[in-house]
Amino acid sequence: PMLAKVDEKGNWVVYVGTRAGPSTDAEGNLDVITLSPPNKRGGELVVDSGAVKTYYGTSTTPLDLVYEPVTDYLWIVTSSTLAYWNQEQDSLRSPLSTNGLTGAGFTSIDADSRGNLWVGTSTQGVFRLTPRPTNPDTLSVLHYTTRQGLLSNTVQDVAVDSALGFIWFAHETGV
Repeated sequence: PMLAKVDEKGNWVVYVGTRAGPSTDAEGNLDVITLSPPNKRGGELVVDSGAVKTYYGTSTTPLDLVYEPVTDYLWIVTSSTLAYWNQEQDSLRSPLSTNGLTGAGFTSIDADSRGNLWVGTSTQGVFRLTPRPTNPDTLSVLHYTTRQGLLSNTVQDVAVDSALGFIWFAHETGV
């Protein structure tokens, strides 16, 4: 997975979930690449030395990531891990308190305009996670399954339409 944004200095920042081997079971990392905008470099994308930083902390390969601007954290899911990172941290970290979110096989993540994280799973439907604004280590958890209207408990992807406030769930049988 990859995500890009422009930082407060106008630089391009690219976040890339990487892995140590060919399997999604391989150890995962986060590479953060900072680039000067091409209009300041004669139209070229140039990666200066020291512009790539790697952060460690997931036991398996990142599958999806989302930047959540309300709390200013980047969130990552692997098949078995939920982790977060911000610019002051030297590694990826898993939240300490996620009561109700155990044993899930994650597939996807997205964030809504209120700072909620929507996490799709391979067999347990969707979880809405609400981090505390001052501390991402404590998340309140709501769980949605076919009983609440999902087409299937296997969620392949989650997408948030922030303009309309809709949360979309992709399943093998439809959206």
